[in-house]
Amino acid sequence: MKLIEHIGIIGAIASIVSVVWTSINVGLVRKAKKDIYTKIKVVKYSESIGVYKSVLIHLKKIATKSKIPLGLNFDDIIGCLNDYYESLSKVKSDITEDGYSEIEKKMDKLKELISTASLTDRKDSGKIIKIYTEIYYHVIEINSEVEKYNQQCIK
Repeated sequence: MKLIEHIGIIGAIASIVSVVWTSINVGLVRKAKKDIYTKIKVVKYSESIGVYKSVLIHLKKIATKSKIPLGLNFDDIIGCLNDYYESLSKVKSDITEDGYSEIEKKMDKLKELISTASLTDRKDSGKIIKIYTEIYYHVIEINSEVEKYNQQCIK
């Protein structure tokens, strides 16, 4: 065999090794990319869970009570609900993209309930307690959907 043939064989072997090496690295890069995007999603959902806990603390002050406690700041509760709605809006596209279509309907209902609660006469304690109790249970439902999706992302 001539020197040119040896160089050709070595070049062919090097090409095959580089193809194998590249395909292994592409697989690793794809896996790393998927892991990074999953972690970003988990961070986004963790933010909504933090806001969720704040909303529940505020809603527990009035939900399922027999009368409205003195010194209750309704504007603060509405503000927390709006913050929760905003945090849900940030993750809604990911959730609906992966098949959880109910979240959009539940968010529309939440927006409607928030609007009703903010317009309800504060002197009518029965209506106030009823609407905030409904919001309380609705927020729990929404968060259970978000939590299911978050668990799916972690797996």
